[in-house]
Amino acid sequence: MKILIIDDEENLRRLVCYNLTREGHEVLMAEDGEQGLAMAAKHRPDLILLDIMMPGINGLDLCLKLKTEPQTKDLVVFMFTAKGKIEDIENAFEFGADNYITKPFPIEKLNDFIQLKLSKLKNRNRKYA
Repeated sequence: MKILIIDDEENLRRLVCYNLTREGHEVLMAEDGEQGLAMAAKHRPDLILLDIMMPGINGLDLCLKLKTEPQTKDLVVFMFTAKGKIEDIENAFEFGADNYITKPFPIEKLNDFIQLKLSKLKNRNRKYA
């Protein structure tokens, strides 16, 4: 699976990249929203892990942009953030997020979480297809 991590925290990007790569995924990284948007359009990843709090385009605005652009509207976006209030989660889904991961999280379990949530999304979408 090709995964794009869009997060301004370099150490976190590298840690997540390392762990997902060990699980056999191809991982791309972007440090801000503008770079992430360009990479999403060019590489069409299977999943985007997107932070909310970033300089420039924040994650919510980027998610909305990704979900409204014809070439990226079908990409799966998991918000990947330290913001854990119910309003934050609701906002993320209103802006088009497909799922929500709150930092900190057990890095060893990230791949399992991703696989579980993606399979649930695929099953849900099959029901309505």
